Amino acid sequence: MSRIPCLILEDDDLLAVNKPPGIATHRAAPWLPPGLVEVLERARPGVRLGIHQRL
Repeated sequence: MSRIPCLILEDDDLLAVNKPPGIATHRAAPWLPPGLVEVLERARPGVRLGIHQRL
């Protein structure tokens, strides 16, 4: 991931991120770079992540 998403807010229930354009939310195929979800899952093992929508 060449551009780093900006963390806007984090508490016990919510993680809000400003995802730059051009970074996929989910990896579309195994040979493509990881998306935001995969990066966050590696950074927070064991935490359930669910994508809501753009705000």
